[in-house]
Amino acid sequence: MGLKVQVWLIRADAQGSPEALLLKTTPERGGFWQPVTGSVEPGEDLASAAARELHEETGVSIGGADLRAIGHAFEFESRWGGRVREEVFVATVRDSGRISIDSSEHVDFKWVNLRQAETFLEHESTKICLKNVVNFFSRTFSFREN
Repeated sequence: MGLKVQVWLIRADAQGSPEALLLKTTPERGGFWQPVTGSVEPGEDLASAAARELHEETGVSIGGADLRAIGHAFEFESRWGGRVREEVFVATVRDSGRISIDSSEHVDFKWVNLRQAETFLEHESTKICLKNVVNFFSRTFSFREN
C-alpha cells in the first residue's frame, strides 16, 4: 500500500481568524482545489514527508511553521492504481511569506477562511479531513502572543 501525506497550512488573517491555503491542481491532475498532498518517499517518516511536501509545493519551510499530525488518516484507490493511505497534518505559520507553487502540479492558490474552505473542496474524503482539521485546530492552536 502506498503512503501519502496531506498538509493543511494555516495562518491568521488580519482579524486573527484562521485561514487555510488551498492549491488548484493542473487540468491533467483533475483541476480541483486541495491542501498540500504528496507521496512518502522510501525510508522517509511521515512528518519528514509532510515538511518536504509543504516546502516543495508552497516554498514554505517548516522552520517557520508548527507541524502536527492530527491523528486522522484515510485510504483510497489511486487513479494510477493501488490502495493508498493518506495521513493528515496541520502546519501553522504566523507569516507565510511568499507562496511559490510548483507549476507542474498546481495552477493557482488561495487563502480561505478555515470554516469556509469546504465550499472549495471536491472530494468527500478531503471534506472529512477538513472537519477533523477544524476540530483539531480549535483544540490545539492559537495565534495569540504569549
